[in-house]
Amino acid sequence: MEPILNNISTNNTIKVVLVHGSWCDANIWRKVLARLAKKKEVYAAQLPLTSLSNDVEALRRLVERIEGKILLVGYSYGGFVITEAVHKLQNKVVGLLYVNGIIPSEGQDLDAALGGNLQFPDDGLMLKDTYGDLWLNPKLFKTVLAQDTTDEDSNVWCQSQKPLSLNCVYEKVTSLGYKNLPCWYQISDEDRILPLAAQTAMSTMVNAKVVHLPASHASILSQDKQVTKFIKEALAELESK
Repeated sequence: MEPILNNISTNNTIKVVLVHGSWCDANIWRKVLARLAKKKEVYAAQLPLTSLSNDVEALRRLVERIEGKILLVGYSYGGFVITEAVHKLQNKVVGLLYVNGIIPSEGQDLDAALGGNLQFPDDGLMLKDTYGDLWLNPKLFKTVLAQDTTDEDSNVWCQSQKPLSLNCVYEKVTSLGYKNLPCWYQISDEDRILPLAAQTAMSTMVNAKVVHLPASHASILSQDKQVTKFIKEALAELESK
């Protein structure tokens, strides 16, 4: 029997690792991944969404198997994960790109990064179940999260959503990976989840190069072509150094 290869990558170009956010899995990147994969080496991490530590570990295990340098791309809560993960990724990360990304400052948890005092009323956007998991309210899903996506995309996402554990909400970051790395940030001007002011403040905090899109929080579905273009531009800049 042939031995199983320990690594899944062997060339020296910069690879892309896509990191999803809450209420979804890696499949949320399907459109962007398909576009990038035509000419780039790209992977999409699968996060358990059970705690920040567990999510970072899942990302670490994937990156461990990839040779060479990496651009990490974090969507929404995935921005939190990539920020915390950098120090555990063997100096492989050469840049961070945030897509509507939530970026913590020193010692913050997700709740604090979103302004603090998150509430979970029975008729609210985030519904808490008896197991300590959060789901997005199906009645508000498209109008708040994905108003510019097709009905098919929003319905499939809503009906297949993956819950976010409260452990992810209240676990504090211990490291700020963006401090010594170049950053990029895609701002969605019509985002009803993460306000424009918050996106602007976070992108400014990390001194990111910014692109604005007329999109909802689901820009990776509704503006996948432009999101892909932005990622390619970041790669080109990194590879020119």
